[in-house]
Amino acid sequence: MNGINQQHRERRACRKKRFKQSKAKQVVRDAKRSGRANRRECRHYYCERCFGWHTTSQASTELIDVFN
Repeated sequence: MNGINQQHRERRACRKKRFKQSKAKQVVRDAKRSGRANRRECRHYYCERCFGWHTTSQASTELIDVFN
């Protein structure tokens, strides 16, 4: 496997939906404005595993190790 494909596979290792930072902010902002009772994204965070941004409905800003 060449280096580019290996790097791409490693970047997608977290398997979460990845956003650019501006889009992640928009998703959170829109969720806060909506009145839906299901999952409400309340913050976004940078993922060092895939080098992208994710959103979460968890209000805590504590680091959570979801990979172990």
